[in-house]
Amino acid sequence: MKKLIIAIGFLWLAFLLSTEFYAAQNSTAEKPSAGKSSDVTILLEKGEDLFLSGEYGASIQAYESALQLDSENISALNGKARSLNALGEYEKALLILNRTLTLDPYNAFAWRENAWALNRMGRYKEALKCLNQSVLIEPMSAVAWEERGWALNELDFYSRAIDNANLALLIDSQFSDAWNVKGYALESMGLSADAETAYANARAARSEISKAQEATGDVIGAKTRI
Repeated sequence: MKKLIIAIGFLWLAFLLSTEFYAAQNSTAEKPSAGKSSDVTILLEKGEDLFLSGEYGASIQAYESALQLDSENISALNGKARSLNALGEYEKALLILNRTLTLDPYNAFAWRENAWALNRMGRYKEALKCLNQSVLIEPMSAVAWEERGWALNELDFYSRAIDNANLALLIDSQFSDAWNVKGYALESMGLSADAETAYANARAARSEISKAQEATGDVIGAKTRI
């Protein structure tokens, strides 16, 4: 319990610092004209809808159209990279995300998406470096802590993976991927009963999410990429 209280305190301090960084970074950002901005917004919404529908190629096209109007639009760059990641085009996604981070080094989403690609390429140490940046900027991201847990599992740091999964679950107790990360770490440590409990929680969380998404028409699995 003491560790969790300390962790929560750290998250709150990092959150306060991150808001100051973000405000400083974006205070002088140049905005497109009103008409162009409206068109870009429509294309961004279209890209998001297509991504959530699993139409990743069409989603990329929508984001590319937005970038033709505003070549430095962070949301369009991130959206295109996310869709490329979903298609397994990790190298292409990393190139775009590097551009995002050149324009906005405090963009937590880009750091997370960068790590998402690196984890799936087996470049776990590089992923951890990106996630370190992400959690400093946006400490309340359950996805970032879960992705850290995944990378640590792959590097055989099981106790640390559990700590990161627990942080993710403090933020979102129904995050099934975090329960799976915790279960894998426990299983690897030979704690089979505890691992099965974690896996059962993952299944229960996924079932609840599926029911909610079926009721609202959302796409199952989209939550893990936000």
